[in-house]
Amino acid sequence: MVIGQIALPSPYEPGLGPVGIAIIGARAYVANANTDNVSILEGNAVRAVVRVGHAPRAIVADAALGRAYILSEQDSAITVLEGDSVKATWPLADPPYSAALAPNGLWVASLYNGILTLLSVQNGQPLQRFALPEAPTLYSLATSPDGASLYAAGPSRLYRIDIARTQVEAADLSNLRTIALSPDGRTLYLARYDEATSKTAIEARDANTLAPIGQGPSLLDLSALALSPQGDRLYALSSTTGELWAWNLPDFSEVGHLVVGLGPAALALDPTGSLAYVANSEGASVAVIDTRNLSRVDTVPLAYLIEDMAIHPTEGTLYVALSSADRIMAYREGAWQNAWRVSPYPSRVAYIAPLGQLAVLSHAEGTLTLLDSDGRIAARYTVGAKPRGLMVDLTHRRIYAGGAIVDWEKGSATLWYVPDLLQGQWPPIQILLDTRRDVPYAVAFNGIPGSNGGYIIARWNGERFDPSLPAPGKLSVAQALYDEKMDRFYATYARMGTFGLQVSNAEDCAEIADIPLERYPTALVLNPATWHMWVVLPALGQAEPGDTLVRAYDTRTLGLAAEIVLPESLGATTLDAANGLLYL
Repeated sequence: MVIGQIALPSPYEPGLGPVGIAIIGARAYVANANTDNVSILEGNAVRAVVRVGHAPRAIVADAALGRAYILSEQDSAITVLEGDSVKATWPLADPPYSAALAPNGLWVASLYNGILTLLSVQNGQPLQRFALPEAPTLYSLATSPDGASLYAAGPSRLYRIDIARTQVEAADLSNLRTIALSPDGRTLYLARYDEATSKTAIEARDANTLAPIGQGPSLLDLSALALSPQGDRLYALSSTTGELWAWNLPDFSEVGHLVVGLGPAALALDPTGSLAYVANSEGASVAVIDTRNLSRVDTVPLAYLIEDMAIHPTEGTLYVALSSADRIMAYREGAWQNAWRVSPYPSRVAYIAPLGQLAVLSHAEGTLTLLDSDGRIAARYTVGAKPRGLMVDLTHRRIYAGGAIVDWEKGSATLWYVPDLLQGQWPPIQILLDTRRDVPYAVAFNGIPGSNGGYIIARWNGERFDPSLPAPGKLSVAQALYDEKMDRFYATYARMGTFGLQVSNAEDCAEIADIPLERYPTALVLNPATWHMWVVLPALGQAEPGDTLVRAYDTRTLGLAAEIVLPESLGATTLDAANGLLYL
């Protein structure tokens, strides 16, 4: 039975999947692909949200006219925003994928047919059209400051088009991803995937001849490039590590790097170059970065994503990980009491009673932070990339966080690795403990690319985690728990559109039951006192919020004990066992 709701101070309309960003004056315009809208930021807050075409991706700023052009490949159209309202929608003959502003109009590229079209910024009418030879795929565009040259990047070629002569030059370059042109129009910076290193390498080329003139660093999954307005710095994003990197030009000497969020996808700088705005596609946020010292100014949530919650065992304070805002909020006595800024994308929280501290796991940064009662940092530990699990072991006075075991009395953390099937090794994303036998288990990637890859559970053999030993769980484990009362493991999984909850005997890890689930399970909570295992199943992957199924299974019979249908898409869950309350 639902007995009440707690209101959160929420943005206007949620913006999910931000993949494009542009700056006009003091405003940042963010294209949200998953919610078909644009969030407009000013003063590090969302001031308006505007509905646009389906799945908007690229967005181009026109500072002179105070406009933002938003591309919808799905609708084959461009939406024109002025201020916080739609001024026009321009239908196009060719679906737009990327665009670049020139002095005489807006150049638009179609992804698959090699068509380049110059549009009038007054009414969207085509002024000029090029069809590149062999109809190449085109990922990225750039124009020279005087509009005389247009540059286009495809997966295997870099093009330079002399607009006046309608002359095309091309350089054969494999695995080309994205390009950026220096403000003076002399140097073209491009990113190419290197199969030997599995990284994306940055290089500099002469914008006139397309000849190489400099080799830069390499990043994992480089997702965006941007230059400072002065042309003296180059910035890049890594969608895998969640980092923003900066280098001085022209020598590529490193300025620094920092984690900005979960899945950073797009980057824009303000007119002075002193602030960088990063759209975090998986984190539903925009990170505002001071480029002078590469420090975080703020994180602006475009939607309120709450990944986890925790209850103070005696005071009843509810701690909420407001993941998309990089904050922990505390609810007590009917009001929100605190909003502590923490490391990017806090995904798990747990209260540690013997310490009087709150443990906060950062999914983006791969760290565990202990906060005192005033929100000050008491300790911080590195726990491995993209951690998911957080468990407090009061018996041994340890914390199992991601791939690390933290001894809070010694103030030390040991990061473990699990060998994969290809002679590599990976840090676990979760460690859990069989408390009857004092045996830990680790959830880690099996190292296999493609559809046979996924997370498995490995058992401790006395020296290390050994995937060859019997262990609970199927391939593609989402979350795992141990039930000391029933001496069982529960592991949810999600593999190729199939979801389920597997129950295993802890003595020999033999499967007891495999309960099918029709949706992706986002939370798994055990209440031993009532013999209930709670599973949360929201309707994910939809532009409009859906409902959430909350199910309780009887841990003795594994039968369905209760099902609650809530009208909103929910995920985070915590249990207040003392008062018999479940928070979602």
